[in-house]
Amino acid sequence: MLHIFSVIPYIYIYIYIYIKDIHFISGSEAPHVEVSPKTIAEAVNANITFHCNVQGQSPFNVRWIRGDGRPLSSRTRVGSDHSLSIHSAQSTDAGSYICTATNLYGRGNDETKLVIVGETFLTD
Repeated sequence: MLHIFSVIPYIYIYIYIYIKDIHFISGSEAPHVEVSPKTIAEAVNANITFHCNVQGQSPFNVRWIRGDGRPLSSRTRVGSDHSLSIHSAQSTDAGSYICTATNLYGRGNDETKLVIVGETFLTD
C-alpha cells in the first residue's frame, strides 16, 4: 500500500514515501562522488579506465577535468556510465584527474591520480 504525505519542518520540505516496510526519504542533496581506483600506475601505451560513481538527487551533469588545468587528451573518452578512458597512455597523461558532478543542489567531486611507468635506461 502506498501512502504519500508531506512534512514541513521550518523551511525544508521532505516527502516521505512508505512502500510496505521500506522507507525512502527524498530531499535536496548535492551529489556524492567517488572515483576508483584512487591511484593507478601503468606503462606507456596502456589503456586505462577510471570510474566515477555518482549518488544523490538526479539529474546530474558529470564532467572530468585534469587537476593541472590542461585539457583532456584527444585519446580520452567519457562513457555514458561517467567513466574516463585513456587510450594508449603517454607520459604527458600522468597527473591527477577530477570527476565533478553537479545538480540543482550543489556540486561534488573526487580525484584520482595516474602514474605512467616508463622504461629506465642505464648509462655508463
